[in-house]
Amino acid sequence: MRRALFGLALTIGSVLVATMAWADIADRLDEKAKDVSCSTWWNGDAPKLAKLKGRVVVVHFHDPNRITSKAFEEKVKKLARAHADQPFTFIEVIVDCDEVDAKSYVARSGADWLVGWDGKGDAASAYPGSSVPRTYVIGPDGLVAWHAHIAALKSDVLEAQFARALFFDTKALPKKAKNAAKAAREYRFGAAVAEAQKLLAGKRSTPEEKAIAETIIKEVERYHAFQANVARAAMKDLDWGVALKRVERMEDVYKGTALEEQVAAVRKELDANPRVAYVAEAERLMGLIIDKTDVRKKRDLESAIRELTAFADSYANTKPAEKARSWMTDFEKRLAALEKGKQR
Repeated sequence: MRRALFGLALTIGSVLVATMAWADIADRLDEKAKDVSCSTWWNGDAPKLAKLKGRVVVVHFHDPNRITSKAFEEKVKKLARAHADQPFTFIEVIVDCDEVDAKSYVARSGADWLVGWDGKGDAASAYPGSSVPRTYVIGPDGLVAWHAHIAALKSDVLEAQFARALFFDTKALPKKAKNAAKAAREYRFGAAVAEAQKLLAGKRSTPEEKAIAETIIKEVERYHAFQANVARAAMKDLDWGVALKRVERMEDVYKGTALEEQVAAVRKELDANPRVAYVAEAERLMGLIIDKTDVRKKRDLESAIRELTAFADSYANTKPAEKARSWMTDFEKRLAALEKGKQR
């Protein structure tokens, strides 16, 4: 474990959200990830996320017939086979094609990682998005840590989650570091930092214990940089609902830390803007429409398109209205595909 700690290449600098499609990243950030349900699996059985706790899981959606997906097949292959020495699981989900095409892709690609065919659209419904390919990173706590196009997935995103995975390896953790690690994995950063500082100041703390303490403090800083950049990018783009959600998250996890004042200052700035509450409510209402829509059902898609059309008209000239129109386009494509399938 000591070698893993000292060899960890953890990037603490602020994340360049603009290059990582921050709007997608923020979409499901910190939500509990759902199990990946597919009609057929190759190279293994259906995964259960509860059994993968403590590991970093990547779920990648791929359409073997789509040019934009094909362009990233080599990157997918490299990513799937990387990190063999880390707690890492790669799951590829084949969408928007028939099982014959999915099976052909598995054979052609030489895939030796877990691949599923989403014949019923269950996985796509659990991991929504308006683009294919798209990729989700699930942290060792089972929460969505990142979500965007695979082209934007940089090594520091995964390295940060591998750092967090150390906090979940309770058997390997030295006894004195267990409390600090527990607080860190539960996002109780005030307690985590306090415990970590005790370890660093302790004359009897071992090098391994101090290394864990340093990793915890770096993770607290990294997470703040990530969340703050998402919030600031949202504010710059007038996406007030996303900005407020990120700041509310930071208010919760940074209680009792030196960063609490910075978070409070941003919250004060948001509260002074009357537009924020209006747009945040719009964001919530749009989310209700999306979340209740079963993309496998024609009736659901038709209903969602009608509701999103009315929503976009009601909240014209807002970011939620723009997102609603994007979802409408996606649902219209899915509806057309369903109708085409019935005509065969």
